[in-house]
Amino acid sequence: MTLEGRIRWVLGSLATKLAPRKKGRFVFTSFAGHYSDNPRYISEAMRRLSPETEIIWLVTPERMKELPPDVRGVPIGSLRAGWVRGTASALVDNVRYFRSLLRPTTKLTCMVKAFAYGAGSIEVSKALQASGLVDYL
Repeated sequence: MTLEGRIRWVLGSLATKLAPRKKGRFVFTSFAGHYSDNPRYISEAMRRLSPETEIIWLVTPERMKELPPDVRGVPIGSLRAGWVRGTASALVDNVRYFRSLLRPTTKLTCMVKAFAYGAGSIEVSKALQASGLVDYL
């Protein structure tokens, strides 16, 4: 990791520990900056079902134009991204991306709740277990 990347990581970690959570703020990302896959469908459902929810996507600059007009985009990897991630009520991302950030010996726990946003808690849990990406559910 570069020095700049380490500084961003430290500042994001500090925001996570020190900054107050902003109720109703959900931060999404998918495959390191794309507006795609399950996080996209979850955010679209949230926008329909709970329009007062603040939805922020961490995306690469070239992906900003893909976002709906009512969704705020923040450049992934920026200092601002660390702040919004640290003050979010929840983060939504692909498990594979988080696993790629960890050491191979690090254990990963995944919590499946709220009927897995309509996908079915049992079905999602079985899929996560079968993927081999999650150590604990």
